[in-house]
Amino acid sequence: MSGLRARSKQRRRDLVLDAAEVLFRRQGYGRTTIEEIASEADVSIGTMYKYFGSKSGIMRALMEPVIFDMLAKGKAVIANPPKRAVDAIAALYEAYRFTNEWKHVNILRAFDPRFEPLDENLTQITDAFDTKLTAQIAEMLSRLQELGRLSRIVDAEDGAFILYNLLRTAFNAHVTISNTQTYEEILVDTHRRMRLIFESWSGDGG
Repeated sequence: MSGLRARSKQRRRDLVLDAAEVLFRRQGYGRTTIEEIASEADVSIGTMYKYFGSKSGIMRALMEPVIFDMLAKGKAVIANPPKRAVDAIAALYEAYRFTNEWKHVNILRAFDPRFEPLDENLTQITDAFDTKLTAQIAEMLSRLQELGRLSRIVDAEDGAFILYNLLRTAFNAHVTISNTQTYEEILVDTHRRMRLIFESWSGDGG
């Protein structure tokens, strides 16, 4: 019986997450109400609060596996980085790229205060994302220094701060309503700026 209850609970959770993702894509996070999600998932509002606590709790449940997957991909790149430092960071950036189903701007705008007011749950997700990715970039820079592929003059934490903010700038450009660039064009600009950073650090582009 306990196994049946667990499967039933998981099924209801999955229904809520699937319904929320559909609505967040269609009309954005801010315009979606908890009542609409409950109706779409065909569950009670009480069930929603029991499992997730709030609408932002649902978003947190949706995003945490995505962030975990990014960090796992990043860890694999760090374990076997490309030879040139600039290419290693480019590979790390690619590991952090949202997959096709998760780069929809109506979902990603939930994490940009220019579009949505951040509550505690969303702020925690954003802060954790910033901290973990910056730490991984610093780990990559330290790894490259250990391999003799990056000058030890570069401070890993300061370098990670600069490189993460370059990545964050690309994210902000992607979710901006008035942006006329394609995602690929944003990546080209980001990589060009990244090469300039490494040229200033090493004199040869990494």
